[in-house]
Amino acid sequence: MGIEFYMGLIGGVISTLIATFIIYVIKNSKESLREKKNKYQFSWTPKVPVENSNKDIKNINSYPKDYNLGFDDWGINTQDNEKFIEGFNCFKVKLIKFMFTEKWKYKIYSESYGVSFNLMDAKNQEEFEQMALTVSNEIIEFFKDYIIRIYSIKKFKDGTGIEIAIGLKGINEIVTINIPLKNSSYLIHDK
Repeated sequence: MGIEFYMGLIGGVISTLIATFIIYVIKNSKESLREKKNKYQFSWTPKVPVENSNKDIKNINSYPKDYNLGFDDWGINTQDNEKFIEGFNCFKVKLIKFMFTEKWKYKIYSESYGVSFNLMDAKNQEEFEQMALTVSNEIIEFFKDYIIRIYSIKKFKDGTGIEIAIGLKGINEIVTINIPLKNSSYLIHDK
């Protein structure tokens, strides 16, 4: 047996390993996509993201300091050591509170505060898409100083809440924020 035989054998083993690896990656990618697709009951993803017309958008890290609110009773979050938060974490809390607030219901809030629809009430895809478009415009209108665009809004199939994908100045990626159902446990520093 010559060196050519061993080179051929090694080449065959390497080719088999590479082919097995490629098949494994493709199979796992398909399963991962299938899991993500099955994760949502309804999904609204416009062909073009909803853009903020405001061109003077501030860096999300400059979002003002405020109380670290808990979502069970809207009191100060006692599960965390931080009484005050700022930047992205504060924006996230404010967005969640905004999504929990019915527009025009409470006189203490401005007319632009809150949402017209509870997205969890959507009964079908078409209704969800109409509601999500309205809500996305309300979010951009209220947070116009910080949001660049909204990419999608999705309702979890298991009924635990809503996921919003947004673009923020100061974060170089699409940020997804989960809006949990009211009274669900939520810690500000989760990802």
